[in-house]
Amino acid sequence: ELNFLFDTGVTGGVIDQSVVKEMGLKTIGQESISGAGETDVYERISDQTLHLNDKTSILFKHVISSDLSRFQTLFDTGFDGLVGFSLLRAYVTKLDFENKQISLYKTIEDIDTTGFLEIPMEYSYNWTIPQFDISFTVNDGEKFSGKIFFDTGAAHNLIVNSPFATKHDLLVKSSKSIPLKAESLGSTMTLQLTSIKSIQVGNTSFYNLPICISNSTSGANSDSEFLGLLGTGVIQRFHVIIDINAKKIYLKPNNRSGHSFPFPLSSIRLKKENQQIFVGAVYEKSPAYKAGLREGDIILSINKQSFSTLSEYREQLEEENCWVALEVKTSSNKIKTYTYKLQRLL
Repeated sequence: ELNFLFDTGVTGGVIDQSVVKEMGLKTIGQESISGAGETDVYERISDQTLHLNDKTSILFKHVISSDLSRFQTLFDTGFDGLVGFSLLRAYVTKLDFENKQISLYKTIEDIDTTGFLEIPMEYSYNWTIPQFDISFTVNDGEKFSGKIFFDTGAAHNLIVNSPFATKHDLLVKSSKSIPLKAESLGSTMTLQLTSIKSIQVGNTSFYNLPICISNSTSGANSDSEFLGLLGTGVIQRFHVIIDINAKKIYLKPNNRSGHSFPFPLSSIRLKKENQQIFVGAVYEKSPAYKAGLREGDIILSINKQSFSTLSEYREQLEEENCWVALEVKTSSNKIKTYTYKLQRLL
């Protein structure tokens, strides 16, 4: 039994290379694959069958082997692969983020679509990822529109493609931005985090939210035909139905739609390796960096409390204007405590 992430941004499928080796899956050559931020060559695996339960299975096609260990450090629960298009082409797929449930149907007629907005979507430019138009307004009131990838594998609200951002001078128009790292299939991407006044998806608008601007020169985030990637920060605020064969997506705001968007406060990025919590990155112009925190520090406690999961440590760093004391073991094996105030960085 394997644990997979559902990622609408995955054209084929991905299985972690350690699982491929352990199960003795057959490799049938190499394939060039474009991720969000890069294009790389991967080992191709023979087509497989995924059994979702005793009665339901899908043909898992165009499968590649990849080292997913970088992603594993960002989650409390490990996973063995990614599935997207293989599932979407087999079933009309409904996503319920409130109840953390994926439901599969034979036809759209089997689903109650009352209250959903029906949006035509495309699969074009060799990308088998749902695509449709959205718009957003920057803080000075200027509005931009374009086609996005509907990507449940993108952890952010919106990642604007580098050509779109350059064409419209978005970084110049941003009152403030901070550098950020994000994991893509084959590499770690560099982004600039900034904020916008609003974003409109279908007939629903959201206000005052952080977005990312890509620096990528290859992969999906460098495609000049697209505005960018719409990620789970926004997607999770909808009930979603995807009917790939009819090229339609249905959206209905859920109970999360009225919640405000979190802005970065801690200025550090946490990761978990070998049951230890590390500082994976720290913004150099932040209070955390000025207090003394550095990449590679091992977090021992926050405000004298120790936890077992990443999510619990992250929760301690989410209350604006609170002071936090982080006890860490440094790279030189010294135990130190750094205290600073959680402040909005944008």
